Formats: sequence, C-alpha cells, structure tokens
Amino acid sequence: MEYTVHIYPVVVVAVRRIRARSQREAIALAEKWTNLHEIIDCPQFEYAEELNCFHVDEEGDTDYSQSRWYNADEHLTIMDKA
Repeated sequence: MEYTVHIYPVVVVAVRRIRARSQREAIALAEKWTNLHEIIDCPQFEYAEELNCFHVDEEGDTDYSQSRWYNADEHLTIMDKA
C-alpha cells in the first residue's frame, strides 16, 4: 500500500526593520510585503493560506519588554507578552 502524507508545519518568516506607527501597522505591512507563495516555492511544498499568529519585536528593545504575540484573527488580538 502507498500513501501520501501531508505534514502541516509552522514556519517562521521574519520581516525585519519595518517602519510603522504601531505594531499592528507593522503586521499589516509585513503581510503586504511578504509573498509566502513565492517564499515557499518548491514542488514538494505549498503555502496553505493559513496564518497562526504574529510575534512583533521593537527594534532597539534589547530586553524585549515591548515584544508582543498577536492572534492572526481579524482583530489582531494580543495573546500574551513575550
């Protein structure tokens, strides 16, 4: 018997040095500027059109006190501090 198994991993794509007025705006810009179909361009892989969450670090925040996790829902609700 032969099988095809689909594995659904979570992949982290870092989009760096985004200039924005807020973390939510930075998320919107990162999504706009990132073509996940192009990044995941391999015959064995395809982008499944599903995002789990966002993690935002503020540049220069060396202790990560301003880092936040956001749900990938329509409201970008904050999950928890990093």
